[in-house]
Amino acid sequence: MIRIGRTRALACAALAGVVVAAPARAQDRWLGQAVPDHAVRVDTGMVFHSADTLTLRFDLYRPTAAAAAPLPMVIIYNGFASREIRQRPQHVDWGRYLASSGLAAINYDSHADGQVQDFDALRAHLVRNATALGIDPAATGILAWSGHAFTGYPLAMDPQRTDLSAAVFLYGLGPSPYEPRLDLPTLFVRAGLDEVGLNVRMDSIAGHALRRNAPVSVINHSSGIHGFDGAPHEAVSEDIVAAMVAFLRSNLSAETRAARAAGMLATRAASALYNRDWPGAVAGYEAMVRADSTNTTLRMRLGHALTGAGEYRRALAEYQRTVDLGDGRLRDISNGAVVAAAGLRDFDLALPWLNILLQRGYTQEDLWNDARLQVFREEARFRVLLGH
Repeated sequence: MIRIGRTRALACAALAGVVVAAPARAQDRWLGQAVPDHAVRVDTGMVFHSADTLTLRFDLYRPTAAAAAPLPMVIIYNGFASREIRQRPQHVDWGRYLASSGLAAINYDSHADGQVQDFDALRAHLVRNATALGIDPAATGILAWSGHAFTGYPLAMDPQRTDLSAAVFLYGLGPSPYEPRLDLPTLFVRAGLDEVGLNVRMDSIAGHALRRNAPVSVINHSSGIHGFDGAPHEAVSEDIVAAMVAFLRSNLSAETRAARAAGMLATRAASALYNRDWPGAVAGYEAMVRADSTNTTLRMRLGHALTGAGEYRRALAEYQRTVDLGDGRLRDISNGAVVAAAGLRDFDLALPWLNILLQRGYTQEDLWNDARLQVFREEARFRVLLGH
C-alpha cells in the first residue's frame, strides 16, 4: 500500500546527490505528523555501492540542529529490491519524522534479489564513514513494514547481526529460520483490521518470541488498517507512530543498551528454564549464584534447573540453602524440593517438604493427585499422610 506523488524537481535533486529540504506537502504527505522543512537536513543520492553497471545510492536524514554526539541511526529496510523506493512518500516521511525526533534515518536503493547483499553493503559503508556522516554505528535500528518486513524480519533475527540494537516491524512479518533473538529489542505493530492470515502469522511469531523470553513488545492498533500510518490521519494512528519512534529512541540510547547487556545472562537463563533447556538453565543460574551467593531467588531457580536436569541431590541442597538464607517462600521452595525428592524415590527426604506444603494451603487430595508424586503411592506413610 504505497502512494506515489513526489515532485519531479525533488527526484532530480536526489539523483544529483545534493542537499535538499525534501518538503512533504499536505496533499502528498504520508504520515500525519507534520515536520517543518527547517527541522531536517536531507543528503540525497549518496553512493554506497558502485561496480560495473550497478550504482546504489542512499538518502541520509538528520536533524538540522547540530548534534552534541554521533546520532543513533535507523535503516528503513528496502525489502522490494527497488532502486526508486527511497523517494516514495512513505519512506521520505518516515525519514523526516525520525530525523525530527533526534535520530538519523537512511533510505536506500536495492537491486533484484539483492536485499540482504545491499543491506550489508550499505551497513558497511555507513560504518566506514560514520565519523564524516555524524552517525553512531553501534546504535543501529531497523524499521520495516508490510512486504518489506517479510524479508526484513529474518534478516534482523540472524544471530550474527549483533550490530543491530533495535527493530520495529509494522503490519507484516515473514518466517525466519532463526530463533527470536534475546539480545535485540523488537517491536511488533499489528493492524487489527488487516488480513486474518497476516495477523495470525504475526501473532504466532510474537507469541513464540515471548515464550523464548525475547525482549519483544507488541502494539495492537485494534481499529487500524494495513498502512494505518498513512491517510486517513487520526489520533490513535499518530500516537502509535510516536510510540514506535519512542521505542527506537529508547533502545538505541547508550544507557538502555548498557542495561540490556548487563541483564543478558539473566535473560538467557530464564529463557532456558522456561523452555526446559536444563543444561543451559543450570549453567546460567550457577554463574549468577557464583556472583551473588546470598540471592535466594537465584538459588531457588537453580534448584528448579537442577531438578529438570535430573541432579536431584544438588537440587535439594539448593532448596535447603534457600531456606537457610531466610527466604520465606516456603510453599514455592517445598513444591520444588518434593519433586526433587520424588526423583530420588526417597520418601524420607520428601516428608518434611510435604508437611510444609500441607501447612501452606495444599490439600491432601492436591498432593495425592499430583502426577509428579505418583512414585510414593505404594509408600504406606504417604497414604496415611494423605488420608488414603
